[in-house]
Amino acid sequence: MPAEASGGETKKKLWFSFSSANAHIICLNNWDDNKVGSDQYKFLQNDLANIDRSIYKWVIVLLHDPWYNSNHVHYQEHDAVEMKQHMEDLIYEN
Repeated sequence: MPAEASGGETKKKLWFSFSSANAHIICLNNWDDNKVGSDQYKFLQNDLANIDRSIYKWVIVLLHDPWYNSNHVHYQEHDAVEMKQHMEDLIYEN
């Protein structure tokens, strides 16, 4: 995982980012602390603030548990709902 190279965490805390062509890709971890002020939140905040939007026209955020879905097996899963509450506004602002 490229977490260390992107300033994220390694091993247990799997969040990271990288750029490819004209897109910047951010991978987040639903199962790790994502509250405002957490290491993952600060990583996302810093990463979003430092994207050169003149180069990277697209910002793509990936995570395992989707925030929006209609799958009755995974609908409104706790990890996804909590992460959405903590991080969605930050992503929209950027």
